[in-house]
Amino acid sequence: MKFVHQAMTSRGVLFLLIVSVWLAADCALADQGEVLFPVRSGGKWGYIDKTGQLKIQPQYDYAFEFAEGLAAICTGVTRWSTGSPEEFPEDGKWGYIDQTGTVIIQPQFEFASSFSEGAAHVRTAGKSGFIDRTGQWVIPAEFSWADNFSDGLAGAEQSGLWGYIDRKGQWKITPQFKWVDQFSEGLAHVQLPDGTMRFITQKADPVKDHVPQGSTFLGCRFKEQLACFQDGERFGYMDEHGQVTIQPQFAIAHEFSEGLAPVCVGSPIKVETQMITPAPPQPPATRSCGFIDRSGKFVIPPQFDAAMGFSEERAVAERQGRLGVIDREGRWVVQPTFRMAYPFNHGLARVYPESMPGFGYVDRNGAFVWHPTE
Repeated sequence: MKFVHQAMTSRGVLFLLIVSVWLAADCALADQGEVLFPVRSGGKWGYIDKTGQLKIQPQYDYAFEFAEGLAAICTGVTRWSTGSPEEFPEDGKWGYIDQTGTVIIQPQFEFASSFSEGAAHVRTAGKSGFIDRTGQWVIPAEFSWADNFSDGLAGAEQSGLWGYIDRKGQWKITPQFKWVDQFSEGLAHVQLPDGTMRFITQKADPVKDHVPQGSTFLGCRFKEQLACFQDGERFGYMDEHGQVTIQPQFAIAHEFSEGLAPVCVGSPIKVETQMITPAPPQPPATRSCGFIDRSGKFVIPPQFDAAMGFSEERAVAERQGRLGVIDREGRWVVQPTFRMAYPFNHGLARVYPESMPGFGYVDRNGAFVWHPTE
């Protein structure tokens, strides 16, 4: 459910992968030491530095990004799920390495997420728990599933309902929700058993919103004190007090980052999921996307078929079925030639060219530092 990358496919859809957390405003490939990036070569995963030099030779069946100095890796895989953009392990064992490639926590888990706030969600015997950086259990594996820690709390599932636990594994908010998201800026997006979507505080108090009755809150987290909501077929924004700050007027709206938010005008879409991802969009000709500021004014006029939020003053955007990268003026700095792309992080962006297998990395000017490989 929870461990997601956020990327964009060439269909203009934010694509959620069941892997380690990579959310545009929260991605941190490494918090300690040299920044390394996972790559795939010859069917195995290793790591490069910002210049494209191999630092850890390809040897793992799968590998996540580094977080808090460690990276989750998987070995012994015999079965793979098929999906975009690459296959994901269905078996094998997960452990952790440091930035020298030394195994710190031996592969032993059914699944392992990236570290967050000093703990990592892992699975064993079909249950979820949390370990520290030495591999010691800090919260026993006793939950049906769990999410990473954020703002001191982690979502956890028990008997079909979700709540939030603290760092001791104690229920801070008892299981009562059909679905929960991570806390962000002190608030979290949850789904009640009746399907109603709401934001709550860490005391489980609902945010007293003043949006139109019947509005739907998507997985759009509070970022920069604003979150989007949908009223009928149009999206707007509210602040942390539930006050509408930007009236519903957009066909699509996403989270703010670096002071701007990607929105689209034109034909609305039908949202068929409670996650962040909208349903597949209608033909691009019926909709155009740009970026607004906190007042709702367009800073980059609508001109793209789809767009993601800014990261390191760069944003992924789509035109005519291909993805590229724009600057804060809306100018192409990386021409739209990719079928899928991730936000920039530590100076590089992972991209999937349409005409090449696998993925590579480009710098802020669009030059490949690692050419696509499988």
